[in-house]
Amino acid sequence: MAAMIRVRTAGRMGNQMFQLAFAHATSRRLNVDFSLGPGPRGAHATLGPPLWSFFELGDWAGPALRWRRRAAFRLRHGPRPKLVEVGQQEEPGTVLPRLRDGVEYAGFFQSEQWFADFSDEIGALFRVRSAHRQAFAARFPDLPPYICMHVRRADYLDIPGGWALPTSYFRDALAAIADRERYALIVVSDDPEAVGREPFAHSGYLAAKTDKLIFATGIANIWARDPITMSAASKTVGELSSGRFVLGIGVSHKPLVLNLRGHSYDKPYSYMKEYVPKLKSAIYRAPAPKEEVPIVIAALHPKMLAFAAAETHGTHTYFVPPEHTKKVREAIGPKPWICAAQAVILENDATKARAAARTYMKTYVPRLPNYTNNLKNLGWKDEDFANGCSDALVDAIVAWGSETKIRDRIDAHLKAGATHVCILPVKVDSESLPDERAMEALAPK
Repeated sequence: MAAMIRVRTAGRMGNQMFQLAFAHATSRRLNVDFSLGPGPRGAHATLGPPLWSFFELGDWAGPALRWRRRAAFRLRHGPRPKLVEVGQQEEPGTVLPRLRDGVEYAGFFQSEQWFADFSDEIGALFRVRSAHRQAFAARFPDLPPYICMHVRRADYLDIPGGWALPTSYFRDALAAIADRERYALIVVSDDPEAVGREPFAHSGYLAAKTDKLIFATGIANIWARDPITMSAASKTVGELSSGRFVLGIGVSHKPLVLNLRGHSYDKPYSYMKEYVPKLKSAIYRAPAPKEEVPIVIAALHPKMLAFAAAETHGTHTYFVPPEHTKKVREAIGPKPWICAAQAVILENDATKARAAARTYMKTYVPRLPNYTNNLKNLGWKDEDFANGCSDALVDAIVAWGSETKIRDRIDAHLKAGATHVCILPVKVDSESLPDERAMEALAPK
């Protein structure tokens, strides 16, 4: 029986593409065959459609051959083969020499070093099926040949240096494309904070279209705007909205500031302490709003919370249960605002609701230490952050269920001391759009 390896699929289609590329390249290096498929129940889930529903994948895509390969691997190496989990932080150069026949590999393999020697072969596998190509051409008949580049904030969190790939990576990727002048470039992003709508321009537009709604930035990044620019922007929107604007500011996260924007992220707390007085005293010679624009600071930990309470109207807390709200109120006293954010999912099916909640939560924990450490300070353990987070932690961070159940969570924040609760209405069937049903159901009566 021929030698084989097996690679687990996990995540959505983009992750599965990397896993197939790794499987193909490794099988070529070792001169063996390979099997590809999901791990046992309880392992990291394979989400969305499988690769073979969208790509041609050569001979490998045939269902009979996929089944035969799975069966062959099981017969040769048994139902429980040696499993090697490859972490995102492991350097391919140190792992490649250790790859062996008869092993099941699990990981995301998001480095071209895993398969650079076989890129042409792998590229040929990922030809979109003709039905999809024909449907796209019918919908966009005038679109010239194009290249689509997907820029994400939730990927590459564990690479050295931070959260997002530097712009040089994408420039180098484009430079590697022959005759690229023939193509239109389509850039798609799912990063609402760093490369999404500019919050002040968006608030000004919404203010012009409404009469009663109050708008707030949650948050405006202080590394992206100097204090004079931040002051002018907030006062402009404050004036145009007739006082319906709250300025929320924050230090964001090191990977977004350092790696994506290219700014320094030295001593964020000290920088905020220097920033706020300059923001308050900034020269502004245009017509000022009739009322001072309230300022709140994004904060989770004691030093920043104390500063927010002493120097601004209060704080905007995020990714926290009511227990944190209670702790903050006890720490900062009765007067400062606590504007607590609460993610909500209007869905009674526990499986669907928790799956959507985990999709929302994966951006933050355990990947970002600020949020993870804050929750550990509330008593959550390491095991609660494993495998997409425990059900208990998911339920503590995301309020899901009926309108009544969600309102109970909002009321819990208010009873714990929140001045205001900002809801984030997550849709079960979409990662990017708010759930208008939840917004309507939870609107003040």
